Amino acid sequence: MDDAARLRIAFLCQHGGCKRTAAIIEVSRRGQLYIDDDQDIIYRVVPDAQGTIRITGFLPYTNFSSQVADLTATIQAACAVAGR
Repeated sequence: MDDAARLRIAFLCQHGGCKRTAAIIEVSRRGQLYIDDDQDIIYRVVPDAQGTIRITGFLPYTNFSSQVADLTATIQAACAVAGR
């Protein structure tokens, strides 16, 4: 985990020897910039959100962002999926 406000986990492609990143999960505390310094605007739209989860992939239609109601639980879930 980068710090308590930001988490970034990259998942590598599992296709026979491919070294590309298949997807990246980022969890950011409310109002925090994303890891790549893009602005998190979800918190402006959803004032009760504790933060944002963003998933990006190498395919354009795999990218999305959503509000996080419980930042700690979201970080723990993302780490569990990644086996951390």
